[in-house]
Amino acid sequence: MMSSTESDGLLFVEESKEQDRLLNNKTNTIVRTSSSRWFMLFMGSAIGLINGIQNLQFAGFESTAVAFFEVSYVLGDLLTQAYYISFIAFGFPVIWLIMRYGLRFTVQCAATLIFIGTAMTAISTSNRNFFFVALTSEFIAGCAQVFVLCLPSLLAGKWFPTNEISTASGTLVFFYQLGNGLSLLTAPLVVTKEFLGATLGMRAIVTFTSISIFSFVMFIMIRLYFAEKPEFPPSEAQATFSTSNTSFAKSLKNLFTDGDFVLLMFSYGIDFGIFSSVQSLFKSVIEDNFTGISDATTGQIVSFMILVGTPAPLVFGIILDKTKRFKWTLLCIHGICITSAIFLVFAMTSQTIWMVWVGIGIFGFGFTGKMSVGLETAAEMTYPEPEGTSSGILVWAMSLFTTIFIQVMRYLLTLSNVYVNVFIASCSVVAFIFTCFMQPDLRRTRANYEIIEDSDHK
Repeated sequence: MMSSTESDGLLFVEESKEQDRLLNNKTNTIVRTSSSRWFMLFMGSAIGLINGIQNLQFAGFESTAVAFFEVSYVLGDLLTQAYYISFIAFGFPVIWLIMRYGLRFTVQCAATLIFIGTAMTAISTSNRNFFFVALTSEFIAGCAQVFVLCLPSLLAGKWFPTNEISTASGTLVFFYQLGNGLSLLTAPLVVTKEFLGATLGMRAIVTFTSISIFSFVMFIMIRLYFAEKPEFPPSEAQATFSTSNTSFAKSLKNLFTDGDFVLLMFSYGIDFGIFSSVQSLFKSVIEDNFTGISDATTGQIVSFMILVGTPAPLVFGIILDKTKRFKWTLLCIHGICITSAIFLVFAMTSQTIWMVWVGIGIFGFGFTGKMSVGLETAAEMTYPEPEGTSSGILVWAMSLFTTIFIQVMRYLLTLSNVYVNVFIASCSVVAFIFTCFMQPDLRRTRANYEIIEDSDHK
């Protein structure tokens, strides 16, 4: 088995003099981009795709899963909520592990947990008595998610130059969201009540087994080829960045006493709590508004929301790399989110299906864009705190709010679907207000410029 150091020796480095920079005479540190960064991004994106599929794999056919496993809807809900509950329970211990052992350890743990989770899911489809196997697979996938959603800022910061960081981070989020969309889109086609018997159906067994095989291939590739960092740092800030003397407790204290970061944490948690809750409960919401709508149509609408949103991290990532206007980008995204949420309120109450399609597409684009921009903003404003720590706290907040909002929205559905629609729009406005009060200090970008200026004067 190849070690991280040996893997570093395989890196192919671009010999571009324009990209080389001698930071100072004392350290002789060279900044240079490595062509291997794209291979690392591919491996990170691949496990993000699989983990995204795991996230909503049961949400797409929840009623069928409940019928197959012969359990109550309360237990059926756990197949989706287990994903978020596990993050709440294990989030901070995992964040400590990420900070202590670094990027390669993070990716390896994610790949290992994803493979175990997909294998258990495949096994659970073969017998209706294997409900707790399926539930355990979702808990394991949720633990993997802690590692996966800390990857965008961490991998992008370690492997990519300043003018590519946000794009790289957006790419990882893109593939995670693509997994969510594919999971919901294909679920009604793969699993139907007509195929139920002793197993969940041959289509389901073949599909989940294929996903498990693909995750095993990625597990092997990551064990062999994924490296902790390139031979040379890709940016000036990364060249001077070190977590070796950073205390986890001190890092948490610094983050939770940073008023702007706390505002971002609440804004991010509320927005993604709403988005994830809508993904999980949209079928119930739309069935209450549109009587007789089919499972296939419902799945297509939710998939449309996610798939329209998948380009958003790339689009906003490119914008951030070009402009570095983090707060204004966040405010623009909030404008999209609030507009779409209010539009959906009118679409649902007027029971106009084409308005639902339009509104849900805009809704998905806005909220998905917030995911990558929020993570990158946190990394920028909390430098030199580890990217994995700030990202992990944001995703932990997202999981906490998601768990709470799912229960709140399910209760509101028993009263009136109008309350659910108003709740979604109101939460979007509250998140927008938190963002308005933020005054982010872009420390990572400033550090790059200051180091360059210092080196130029020497």
